[in-house]
Amino acid sequence: MERDTAVIEAVSAALTGSTVAGSYADNATLYATRLDPSRFPASFVQFLYENQVDPSVYDLQQPLPRYVRWVTSSGFKSKGHAAPARAPMLQSISAASLGSDLCMDVTGDQAQLAFHKSVVGDLQHLDHDPARQLAALHASGLPSARPTWLPGIYALDPAQGLASNVLYKAGHLCGLDIASGAALAALDAQPGDHVLDLCCAPGAKMCWLIEHVSGVPGNPSFRLPSKPSDPLPGTVTGVDISEHRLTISRGLLRKFHPQAPARLYHADGTTFRVGAPARVGPALRPMADAAASSPEPPMRPFHASKLVRGSPTDFSGIYGSAVFLYDRVIVDAECTHDASLVHLVKQQAGDWVDVARFMDPQRLASLAQLQYALLENGFRLLKPGGVLVYSTCSFARAQNEDIVARLLAAYPDTARLEAVPGAEAWPVAPRPPRSPSLSPTRDAALQAVDAMTLRFTPRHSQTSGFFLARLRKVADEDDEDDNFRLSHSPPKRQCRF
Repeated sequence: MERDTAVIEAVSAALTGSTVAGSYADNATLYATRLDPSRFPASFVQFLYENQVDPSVYDLQQPLPRYVRWVTSSGFKSKGHAAPARAPMLQSISAASLGSDLCMDVTGDQAQLAFHKSVVGDLQHLDHDPARQLAALHASGLPSARPTWLPGIYALDPAQGLASNVLYKAGHLCGLDIASGAALAALDAQPGDHVLDLCCAPGAKMCWLIEHVSGVPGNPSFRLPSKPSDPLPGTVTGVDISEHRLTISRGLLRKFHPQAPARLYHADGTTFRVGAPARVGPALRPMADAAASSPEPPMRPFHASKLVRGSPTDFSGIYGSAVFLYDRVIVDAECTHDASLVHLVKQQAGDWVDVARFMDPQRLASLAQLQYALLENGFRLLKPGGVLVYSTCSFARAQNEDIVARLLAAYPDTARLEAVPGAEAWPVAPRPPRSPSLSPTRDAALQAVDAMTLRFTPRHSQTSGFFLARLRKVADEDDEDDNFRLSHSPPKRQCRF
Protein backbone atom coordinates (compact mmCIF):
# COMPACT_ATOMS: atom_id res chain seq x y z
CA MET A 1 0.00 0.00 0.00
CA GLU A 2 1.59 3.22 -1.13
CA ARG A 3 2.81 5.56 1.55
CA ASP A 4 0.81 8.67 0.65
CA THR A 5 -2.85 7.83 1.23
CA ALA A 6 -3.84 11.25 -0.13
CA VAL A 7 -2.59 10.20 -3.56
CA ILE A 8 -5.98 8.53 -4.15
CA GLU A 9 -7.64 11.93 -3.97
CA ALA A 10 -4.76 13.31 -6.03
CA VAL A 11 -5.48 11.07 -8.98
CA SER A 12 -9.16 11.98 -9.03
CA ALA A 13 -8.26 15.67 -9.02
CA ALA A 14 -5.56 15.26 -11.65
CA LEU A 15 -7.73 13.26 -14.04
CA THR A 16 -10.64 15.65 -13.88
CA GLY A 17 -8.58 18.83 -13.69
CA SER A 18 -10.63 19.82 -10.67
CA THR A 19 -9.35 21.43 -7.52
CA VAL A 20 -11.02 19.18 -4.98
CA ALA A 21 -10.86 20.33 -1.38
CA GLY A 22 -8.68 17.92 0.55
CA SER A 23 -6.90 16.56 -2.53
CA TYR A 24 -3.20 15.77 -2.65
CA ALA A 25 -2.67 18.59 -5.09
CA ASP A 26 -4.25 21.40 -3.08
CA ASN A 27 -4.49 20.37 0.57
CA ALA A 28 -1.23 22.00 1.62
CA THR A 29 -2.58 22.32 5.17
CA LEU A 30 -2.49 18.54 5.51
CA TYR A 31 1.24 18.45 4.80
CA ALA A 32 2.08 21.50 6.89
CA THR A 33 0.22 20.26 10.00
CA ARG A 34 2.35 19.10 12.89
CA LEU A 35 1.48 15.79 14.52
CA ASP A 36 1.00 16.10 18.29
CA PRO A 37 1.94 12.88 20.16
CA SER A 38 0.31 14.21 23.35
CA ARG A 39 -3.06 13.79 21.60
CA PHE A 40 -2.56 10.13 20.71
CA PRO A 41 -5.50 8.00 21.91
CA ALA A 42 -4.89 5.29 24.49
CA SER A 43 -5.32 2.44 22.00
CA PHE A 44 -2.58 3.84 19.77
CA VAL A 45 -0.24 4.50 22.71
CA GLN A 46 -0.78 0.90 23.80
CA PHE A 47 0.06 -0.32 20.29
CA LEU A 48 3.29 1.69 20.32
CA TYR A 49 4.24 0.33 23.74
CA GLU A 50 3.60 -3.28 22.74
CA ASN A 51 5.70 -2.82 19.61
CA GLN A 52 8.54 -0.96 21.34
CA VAL A 53 7.99 2.21 19.30
CA ASP A 54 9.12 5.41 21.02
CA PRO A 55 6.35 8.06 20.59
CA SER A 56 9.03 10.75 20.28
CA VAL A 57 9.68 9.52 16.72
CA TYR A 58 6.57 11.51 15.76
CA ASP A 59 7.56 14.73 17.56
CA LEU A 60 9.01 16.87 14.77
CA GLN A 61 9.85 20.55 15.07
CA GLN A 62 9.20 21.12 11.37
CA PRO A 63 6.74 19.37 9.04
CA LEU A 64 8.20 17.04 6.44
CA PRO A 65 8.59 18.08 2.81
CA ARG A 66 6.11 16.86 0.25
CA TYR A 67 7.53 15.05 -2.75
CA VAL A 68 6.85 14.94 -6.47
CA ARG A 69 8.31 12.75 -9.19
CA TRP A 70 9.23 13.79 -12.71
CA VAL A 71 7.29 11.48 -15.03
CA THR A 72 9.49 10.18 -17.83
CA SER A 73 8.36 8.92 -21.20
CA SER A 74 7.73 5.18 -21.54
CA GLY A 75 8.09 5.31 -25.32
CA PHE A 76 4.46 4.31 -25.85
CA LYS A 77 2.51 6.87 -27.79
CA SER A 78 -1.01 7.93 -26.92
CA LYS A 79 -3.46 8.32 -29.77
CA GLY A 80 -6.47 10.51 -29.21
CA HIS A 81 -6.47 10.17 -25.46
CA ALA A 82 -8.72 12.62 -23.68
CA ALA A 83 -6.57 13.19 -20.61
CA PRO A 84 -4.62 16.45 -20.29
CA ALA A 85 -2.09 16.18 -23.08
CA ARG A 86 1.65 16.45 -22.73
CA ALA A 87 2.37 16.99 -26.41
CA PRO A 88 0.84 20.51 -26.76
CA MET A 89 3.06 21.88 -24.00
CA LEU A 90 5.43 23.68 -26.38
CA GLN A 91 3.44 23.76 -29.59
CA SER A 92 2.72 26.97 -31.51
CA ILE A 93 4.91 29.16 -29.35
CA SER A 94 5.46 32.48 -31.07
CA ALA A 95 8.80 34.27 -31.09
CA ALA A 96 7.26 37.13 -29.14
CA SER A 97 6.19 34.76 -26.35
CA LEU A 98 9.84 33.89 -25.70
CA GLY A 99 10.62 37.42 -24.68
CA SER A 100 10.15 36.56 -21.01
CA ASP A 101 11.46 33.66 -19.00
CA LEU A 102 7.99 32.27 -18.45
CA CYS A 103 4.68 32.73 -20.19
CA MET A 104 1.60 30.81 -19.25
CA ASP A 105 -1.80 30.28 -20.82
CA VAL A 106 -4.15 27.90 -19.04
CA THR A 107 -7.55 27.06 -20.48
CA GLY A 108 -9.54 24.30 -18.80
CA ASP A 109 -7.49 21.12 -18.75
CA GLN A 110 -5.11 22.31 -21.45
CA ALA A 111 -1.97 24.05 -20.28
CA GLN A 112 0.78 25.61 -22.34
CA LEU A 113 4.14 26.67 -21.01
CA ALA A 114 6.91 28.39 -22.89
CA PHE A 115 10.28 28.67 -21.24
CA HIS A 116 13.15 30.80 -22.45
CA LYS A 117 15.19 28.45 -24.63
CA SER A 118 18.41 29.27 -22.86
CA VAL A 119 16.87 28.26 -19.51
CA VAL A 120 14.82 25.16 -20.19
CA GLY A 121 14.14 24.29 -23.81
CA ASP A 122 11.79 21.48 -24.86
CA LEU A 123 10.20 19.68 -21.90
CA GLN A 124 9.87 16.51 -23.96
CA HIS A 125 13.66 16.03 -23.75
CA LEU A 126 14.14 16.49 -20.00
CA ASP A 127 13.63 12.87 -18.93
CA HIS A 128 17.28 12.38 -17.97
CA ASP A 129 18.39 15.95 -17.37
CA PRO A 130 17.95 16.76 -13.64
CA ALA A 131 19.35 20.28 -13.92
CA ARG A 132 16.82 21.28 -16.56
CA GLN A 133 14.01 19.47 -14.73
CA LEU A 134 14.78 21.59 -11.68
CA ALA A 135 14.84 24.73 -13.82
CA ALA A 136 11.44 23.78 -15.24
CA LEU A 137 10.02 23.25 -11.73
CA HIS A 138 11.28 26.64 -10.58
CA ALA A 139 10.01 28.41 -13.68
CA SER A 140 6.58 26.78 -13.36
CA GLY A 141 5.98 28.40 -9.98
CA LEU A 142 7.57 25.87 -7.61
CA PRO A 143 10.54 27.89 -6.31
CA SER A 144 10.98 25.63 -3.27
CA ALA A 145 11.68 22.54 -5.43
CA ARG A 146 15.01 20.93 -4.62
CA PRO A 147 16.72 17.67 -5.56
CA THR A 148 16.76 14.70 -3.18
CA TRP A 149 18.94 11.65 -2.64
CA LEU A 150 16.75 9.74 -5.12
CA PRO A 151 17.11 10.94 -8.75
CA GLY A 152 13.88 12.13 -10.35
CA ILE A 153 12.15 12.91 -7.03
CA TYR A 154 12.00 16.50 -5.82
CA ALA A 155 11.15 17.93 -2.41
CA LEU A 156 8.78 20.87 -2.03
CA ASP A 157 7.87 23.01 0.94
CA PRO A 158 4.92 21.31 2.69
CA ALA A 159 2.62 24.30 2.13
CA GLN A 160 3.24 24.28 -1.62
CA GLY A 161 0.06 23.71 -3.64
CA LEU A 162 0.12 21.72 -6.87
CA ALA A 163 -3.34 21.62 -8.44
CA SER A 164 -2.88 24.78 -10.49
CA ASN A 165 0.69 24.02 -11.54
CA VAL A 166 0.89 23.52 -15.30
CA LEU A 167 3.54 20.80 -15.13
CA TYR A 168 1.34 18.83 -12.73
CA LYS A 169 -1.79 19.33 -14.83
CA ALA A 170 -0.02 18.38 -18.05
CA GLY A 171 1.28 15.10 -16.63
CA HIS A 172 4.95 15.92 -16.10
CA LEU A 173 4.67 15.62 -12.30
CA CYS A 174 3.16 12.91 -10.12
CA GLY A 175 2.93 12.76 -6.33
CA LEU A 176 5.08 9.97 -4.87
CA ASP A 177 6.61 9.89 -1.42
CA ILE A 178 10.35 9.35 -1.51
CA ALA A 179 9.96 6.28 0.72
CA SER A 180 7.91 4.54 -1.97
CA GLY A 181 10.55 5.61 -4.45
CA ALA A 182 13.17 3.86 -2.31
CA ALA A 183 11.26 0.57 -2.55
CA LEU A 184 11.06 0.91 -6.34
CA ALA A 185 14.75 1.76 -6.58
CA ALA A 186 15.52 -1.32 -4.46
CA LEU A 187 13.50 -3.47 -6.87
CA ASP A 188 15.72 -2.18 -9.71
CA ALA A 189 13.41 -3.22 -12.57
CA GLN A 190 15.20 -3.38 -15.92
CA PRO A 191 14.11 -3.06 -19.57
CA GLY A 192 12.35 -6.24 -20.62
CA ASP A 193 11.41 -7.32 -17.09
CA HIS A 194 7.95 -8.64 -16.29
CA VAL A 195 6.99 -7.06 -12.96
CA LEU A 196 4.19 -7.94 -10.53
CA ASP A 197 2.88 -5.31 -8.10
CA LEU A 198 0.87 -7.44 -5.71
CA CYS A 199 -0.77 -4.55 -3.76
CA CYS A 200 -0.78 -1.99 -6.55
CA ALA A 201 -3.44 0.62 -5.79
CA PRO A 202 -3.63 3.52 -6.22
CA GLY A 203 -1.15 3.00 -9.06
CA ALA A 204 1.73 5.46 -8.66
CA LYS A 205 4.24 2.61 -8.31
CA MET A 206 3.03 1.05 -11.56
CA CYS A 207 3.69 4.26 -13.48
CA TRP A 208 7.29 4.33 -12.22
CA LEU A 209 7.72 0.65 -13.13
CA ILE A 210 6.36 1.12 -16.66
CA GLU A 211 8.96 3.79 -17.30
CA HIS A 212 11.75 1.45 -16.18
CA VAL A 213 10.75 -1.80 -17.91
CA SER A 214 9.84 -0.33 -21.30
CA GLY A 215 12.07 -1.78 -24.01
CA VAL A 216 13.54 -5.25 -24.40
CA PRO A 217 16.74 -6.84 -23.04
CA GLY A 218 19.82 -5.38 -24.71
CA ASN A 219 17.84 -2.48 -26.14
CA PRO A 220 16.48 -0.02 -23.55
CA SER A 221 14.70 1.95 -26.27
CA PHE A 222 11.16 0.77 -26.89
CA ARG A 223 10.35 -1.21 -30.00
CA LEU A 224 7.24 -3.17 -30.83
CA PRO A 225 7.67 -6.89 -31.64
CA SER A 226 7.93 -7.23 -35.43
CA LYS A 227 7.54 -11.01 -35.65
CA PRO A 228 6.01 -13.75 -33.46
CA SER A 229 9.35 -14.88 -32.05
CA ASP A 230 10.30 -11.38 -30.84
CA PRO A 231 10.07 -10.84 -27.08
CA LEU A 232 7.53 -8.45 -25.69
CA PRO A 233 8.89 -5.32 -24.09
CA GLY A 234 8.75 -5.31 -20.32
CA THR A 235 5.30 -5.50 -18.74
CA VAL A 236 3.72 -4.54 -15.42
CA THR A 237 0.88 -6.47 -13.77
CA GLY A 238 -0.96 -4.92 -10.83
CA VAL A 239 -3.23 -6.69 -8.34
CA ASP A 240 -5.45 -5.20 -5.65
CA ILE A 241 -8.40 -6.43 -3.64
CA SER A 242 -10.18 -3.04 -3.70
CA GLU A 243 -12.16 -2.41 -6.87
CA HIS A 244 -12.56 1.28 -6.01
CA ARG A 245 -8.81 1.74 -5.66
CA LEU A 246 -8.22 -0.24 -8.86
CA THR A 247 -10.47 2.21 -10.68
CA ILE A 248 -8.15 4.98 -9.53
CA SER A 249 -5.14 2.95 -10.68
CA ARG A 250 -6.71 2.52 -14.09
CA GLY A 251 -7.26 6.27 -14.32
CA LEU A 252 -3.64 6.92 -13.44
CA LEU A 253 -2.40 4.50 -16.12
CA ARG A 254 -4.69 6.08 -18.71
CA LYS A 255 -3.40 9.53 -17.79
CA PHE A 256 0.33 8.83 -17.89
CA HIS A 257 0.92 5.66 -19.94
CA PRO A 258 -2.27 4.64 -21.78
CA GLN A 259 -0.54 2.48 -24.42
CA ALA A 260 2.07 0.79 -22.21
CA PRO A 261 1.85 -3.01 -21.69
CA ALA A 262 0.18 -3.06 -18.29
CA ARG A 263 -2.59 -5.13 -16.70
CA LEU A 264 -4.74 -4.72 -13.60
CA TYR A 265 -6.48 -7.56 -11.76
CA HIS A 266 -9.18 -7.28 -9.12
CA ALA A 267 -8.09 -10.19 -6.95
CA ASP A 268 -6.84 -11.35 -3.57
CA GLY A 269 -3.06 -11.01 -3.61
CA THR A 270 -2.67 -14.00 -1.30
CA THR A 271 -4.18 -16.39 -3.86
CA PHE A 272 -3.50 -14.65 -7.19
CA ARG A 273 -2.35 -17.26 -9.74
CA VAL A 274 -1.95 -15.48 -13.08
CA GLY A 275 1.47 -15.72 -14.68
CA ALA A 276 3.40 -13.05 -16.53
CA PRO A 277 2.38 -12.24 -20.12
CA ALA A 278 3.95 -14.77 -22.48
CA ARG A 279 6.84 -13.79 -24.65
CA VAL A 280 5.09 -14.50 -27.94
CA GLY A 281 6.65 -17.33 -29.90
CA PRO A 282 5.82 -20.65 -31.59
CA ALA A 283 7.03 -22.66 -28.57
CA LEU A 284 4.40 -21.04 -26.37
CA ARG A 285 1.45 -21.47 -28.72
CA PRO A 286 0.56 -24.96 -27.45
CA MET A 287 0.26 -23.48 -23.96
CA ALA A 288 -2.01 -20.74 -25.28
CA ASP A 289 -4.15 -23.36 -27.03
CA ALA A 290 -4.30 -25.38 -23.81
CA ALA A 291 -5.41 -22.30 -21.93
CA ALA A 292 -8.20 -21.60 -24.39
CA SER A 293 -9.60 -25.11 -23.95
CA SER A 294 -8.99 -25.37 -20.21
CA PRO A 295 -12.05 -26.24 -18.09
CA GLU A 296 -10.80 -23.83 -15.43
CA PRO A 297 -12.59 -20.47 -15.77
CA PRO A 298 -10.14 -17.79 -16.94
CA MET A 299 -9.36 -14.80 -14.76
CA ARG A 300 -10.03 -11.76 -16.89
CA PRO A 301 -8.09 -8.57 -16.20
CA PHE A 302 -9.83 -5.55 -14.73
CA HIS A 303 -7.87 -3.52 -17.27
CA ALA A 304 -5.29 -4.40 -19.94
CA SER A 305 -3.69 -2.36 -22.69
CA LYS A 306 -3.81 -3.71 -26.23
CA LEU A 307 -0.25 -5.04 -26.13
CA VAL A 308 -1.05 -7.55 -23.37
CA ARG A 309 -4.78 -8.07 -23.88
CA GLY A 310 -5.55 -11.75 -24.43
CA SER A 311 -2.09 -12.97 -23.42
CA PRO A 312 -2.16 -16.74 -22.79
CA THR A 313 -1.42 -16.20 -19.12
CA ASP A 314 -4.63 -14.26 -18.66
CA PHE A 315 -5.81 -17.82 -18.00
CA SER A 316 -4.82 -18.91 -14.54
CA GLY A 317 -4.39 -22.63 -15.15
CA ILE A 318 -1.29 -22.75 -17.31
CA TYR A 319 1.66 -21.24 -15.52
CA GLY A 320 3.68 -24.39 -14.91
CA SER A 321 6.85 -23.20 -16.65
CA ALA A 322 9.33 -20.69 -15.24
CA VAL A 323 8.84 -18.58 -18.36
CA PHE A 324 5.46 -17.52 -16.95
CA LEU A 325 6.83 -16.39 -13.59
CA TYR A 326 7.82 -12.78 -12.92
CA ASP A 327 11.29 -11.24 -13.06
CA ARG A 328 10.46 -8.76 -10.29
CA VAL A 329 7.76 -8.70 -7.60
CA ILE A 330 6.94 -5.89 -5.19
CA VAL A 331 4.75 -6.52 -2.13
CA ASP A 332 3.86 -3.16 -0.57
CA ALA A 333 1.74 -4.85 2.05
CA GLU A 334 -1.36 -3.75 3.91
CA CYS A 335 -0.32 -2.60 7.39
CA THR A 336 -1.38 -0.47 10.35
CA HIS A 337 -0.02 2.77 8.76
CA ASP A 338 1.44 3.71 12.12
CA ALA A 339 4.54 5.16 10.42
CA SER A 340 2.65 7.20 7.81
CA LEU A 341 2.57 10.76 9.09
CA VAL A 342 0.03 11.91 6.50
CA HIS A 343 -2.31 9.11 7.59
CA LEU A 344 -1.87 10.02 11.26
CA VAL A 345 -2.41 13.74 10.63
CA LYS A 346 -5.70 12.83 8.95
CA GLN A 347 -6.61 10.72 11.99
CA GLN A 348 -5.71 13.60 14.27
CA ALA A 349 -7.92 15.96 12.26
CA GLY A 350 -10.77 13.48 12.60
CA ASP A 351 -10.31 13.05 16.36
CA TRP A 352 -8.88 9.54 15.86
CA VAL A 353 -12.28 7.99 15.18
CA ASP A 354 -10.80 5.18 13.03
CA VAL A 355 -8.01 4.20 15.39
CA ALA A 356 -10.11 1.75 17.39
CA ARG A 357 -10.83 -0.17 14.17
CA PHE A 358 -7.20 -0.12 13.00
CA MET A 359 -5.84 -1.16 16.39
CA ASP A 360 -8.46 -3.78 17.16
CA PRO A 361 -6.56 -6.75 18.69
CA GLN A 362 -8.39 -9.25 16.50
CA ARG A 363 -7.45 -7.33 13.35
CA LEU A 364 -3.84 -7.00 14.47
CA ALA A 365 -3.66 -10.74 15.13
CA SER A 366 -4.79 -11.53 11.58
CA LEU A 367 -2.74 -8.78 9.93
CA ALA A 368 0.63 -10.50 10.31
CA GLN A 369 -0.75 -13.65 8.70
CA LEU A 370 -2.14 -11.58 5.80
CA GLN A 371 1.23 -9.91 5.32
CA TYR A 372 3.06 -13.22 5.32
CA ALA A 373 0.54 -14.75 2.90
CA LEU A 374 1.07 -11.83 0.51
CA LEU A 375 4.85 -12.16 0.75
CA GLU A 376 4.79 -15.93 0.30
CA ASN A 377 2.52 -15.80 -2.74
CA GLY A 378 4.67 -13.08 -4.27
CA PHE A 379 7.71 -15.29 -3.72
CA ARG A 380 5.99 -18.24 -5.40
CA LEU A 381 5.22 -16.08 -8.43
CA LEU A 382 8.88 -15.01 -8.70
CA LYS A 383 11.28 -16.62 -11.16
CA PRO A 384 14.44 -18.32 -9.94
CA GLY A 385 17.01 -15.54 -10.01
CA GLY A 386 14.31 -12.88 -9.63
CA VAL A 387 14.12 -10.09 -7.05
CA LEU A 388 11.29 -9.33 -4.61
CA VAL A 389 10.89 -6.23 -2.43
CA TYR A 390 8.69 -6.34 0.66
CA SER A 391 7.73 -3.04 2.28
CA THR A 392 5.33 -1.48 4.80
CA CYS A 393 4.66 1.90 6.39
CA SER A 394 4.79 0.49 9.91
CA PHE A 395 7.37 0.77 12.69
CA ALA A 396 6.28 -2.58 14.17
CA ARG A 397 8.81 -5.42 13.96
CA ALA A 398 5.91 -7.88 13.88
CA GLN A 399 4.92 -6.48 10.46
CA ASN A 400 8.45 -6.09 9.11
CA GLU A 401 11.51 -8.04 10.23
CA ASP A 402 9.44 -10.87 11.69
CA ILE A 403 7.60 -11.41 8.39
CA VAL A 404 10.85 -11.52 6.41
CA ALA A 405 12.49 -13.86 8.93
CA ARG A 406 9.51 -16.20 8.68
CA LEU A 407 9.86 -16.46 4.89
CA LEU A 408 13.60 -17.09 5.14
CA ALA A 409 12.97 -19.86 7.65
CA ALA A 410 10.25 -21.45 5.52
CA TYR A 411 12.31 -21.38 2.30
CA PRO A 412 15.92 -21.80 3.46
CA ASP A 413 17.09 -23.28 0.15
CA THR A 414 15.63 -20.67 -2.20
CA ALA A 415 15.10 -17.37 -0.33
CA ARG A 416 18.08 -15.05 0.11
CA LEU A 417 18.07 -11.62 1.73
CA GLU A 418 20.21 -9.09 -0.16
CA ALA A 419 21.68 -5.69 0.56
CA VAL A 420 20.00 -2.92 -1.43
CA PRO A 421 22.43 -1.61 -4.07
CA GLY A 422 23.30 2.04 -3.51
CA ALA A 423 21.52 2.26 -0.15
CA GLU A 424 24.74 3.18 1.64
CA ALA A 425 24.14 6.73 0.38
CA TRP A 426 20.53 6.85 1.62
CA PRO A 427 19.54 8.53 4.93
CA VAL A 428 18.39 5.33 6.64
CA ALA A 429 17.59 5.11 10.34
CA PRO A 430 19.38 3.05 13.01
CA ARG A 431 17.90 -0.32 13.84
CA PRO A 432 15.32 -0.46 16.65
CA PRO A 433 16.23 -2.64 19.65
CA ARG A 434 15.27 -6.30 19.64
CA SER A 435 13.37 -7.73 22.60
CA PRO A 436 15.70 -9.08 25.31
CA SER A 437 13.30 -11.98 25.85
CA LEU A 438 13.98 -13.54 22.43
CA SER A 439 15.36 -17.03 22.23
CA PRO A 440 18.98 -17.23 20.99
CA THR A 441 17.78 -18.81 17.73
CA ARG A 442 15.27 -16.11 16.98
CA ASP A 443 17.60 -13.32 18.08
CA ALA A 444 20.28 -14.60 15.69
CA ALA A 445 17.78 -14.83 12.84
CA LEU A 446 16.52 -11.29 13.41
CA GLN A 447 20.06 -9.97 13.75
CA ALA A 448 20.76 -11.30 10.26
CA VAL A 449 17.58 -9.65 8.96
CA ASP A 450 18.50 -6.36 10.64
CA ALA A 451 21.84 -6.34 8.85
CA MET A 452 20.24 -6.38 5.39
CA THR A 453 16.89 -4.56 5.66
CA LEU A 454 16.32 -0.80 5.72
CA ARG A 455 14.25 1.52 7.86
CA PHE A 456 13.39 5.17 7.32
CA THR A 457 12.11 7.52 10.01
CA PRO A 458 10.93 11.14 9.86
CA ARG A 459 13.91 12.43 11.84
CA HIS A 460 16.63 10.57 9.98
CA SER A 461 15.14 10.45 6.50
CA GLN A 462 12.77 13.43 6.16
CA THR A 463 9.99 11.08 5.08
CA SER A 464 7.30 9.01 6.71
CA GLY A 465 8.42 5.87 8.49
CA PHE A 466 9.11 2.99 6.16
CA PHE A 467 10.57 -0.53 6.05
CA LEU A 468 11.91 -2.44 3.06
CA ALA A 469 13.64 -5.73 2.39
CA ARG A 470 15.10 -7.02 -0.88
CA LEU A 471 15.03 -10.79 -1.45
CA ARG A 472 16.24 -12.98 -4.28
CA LYS A 473 14.95 -16.42 -5.25
CA VAL A 474 17.78 -18.81 -5.99
CA ALA A 475 17.19 -21.97 -8.03
CA ASP A 476 16.71 -25.06 -5.89
CA GLU A 477 19.11 -27.73 -7.12
CA ASP A 478 16.22 -30.20 -7.03
CA ASP A 479 14.34 -28.13 -9.61
CA GLU A 480 14.89 -27.97 -13.36
CA ASP A 481 14.59 -24.39 -14.61
CA ASP A 482 12.60 -25.40 -17.67
CA ASN A 483 10.15 -27.39 -15.58
CA PHE A 484 9.96 -25.16 -12.52
CA ARG A 485 6.52 -25.58 -11.01
CA LEU A 486 4.61 -23.07 -8.98
CA SER A 487 2.66 -24.89 -6.30
CA HIS A 488 0.87 -24.16 -3.09
CA SER A 489 2.38 -27.17 -1.37
CA PRO A 490 4.07 -26.58 2.00
CA PRO A 491 7.76 -25.65 1.97
CA LYS A 492 10.34 -28.33 2.67
CA ARG A 493 11.03 -27.26 6.22
CA GLN A 494 9.23 -25.12 8.74
CA CYS A 495 11.21 -23.43 11.51
CA ARG A 496 9.60 -22.17 14.67
CA PHE A 497 11.28 -19.56 16.83
